[in-house]
Amino acid sequence: MEKKSLLALALVFFVSVNIFADTVTEILKKIKEVERDLKVTITVTGTTRTVQRQAELMANMSDNTLQSLYAGSYVNDMINYRNATKPKPSPSQIVQKFVEIINKARAEGSFVSRHLSGEAVDIAPSTSKVRSALESKGLTIKDETETGINCWHIQ
Repeated sequence: MEKKSLLALALVFFVSVNIFADTVTEILKKIKEVERDLKVTITVTGTTRTVQRQAELMANMSDNTLQSLYAGSYVNDMINYRNATKPKPSPSQIVQKFVEIINKARAEGSFVSRHLSGEAVDIAPSTSKVRSALESKGLTIKDETETGINCWHIQ
């Protein structure tokens, strides 16, 4: 496929995905509606993130968790840096390198996290009733407890 055609296709995909994406404000509004409807409290544990914060969180994940939550060659770059660099980099060096890798990936058009674009919220895990109510509002829930992270990712 010609480079211009590929770029045009990527732009159409990006625009179409983002037209339909809820913003953090809309997601929080839906969460509040579910709280009111079910008379429960839902604990929000995370919303929009900076690249620095995203890098910090990713740097603290195991290789398996990174690979299960994120897709793209940038994940391999992160894992290779952390595991192949000699001498072993310090935690702060890892975070700074992850910031560079995330920025490069995004500049090249890779998608990293909806938290970076203000389209995702993390909440403390809750009941199946809460999950069903959130889904009935059109929200998608990824149970990240399966990867060892104690949250539900809502988008």
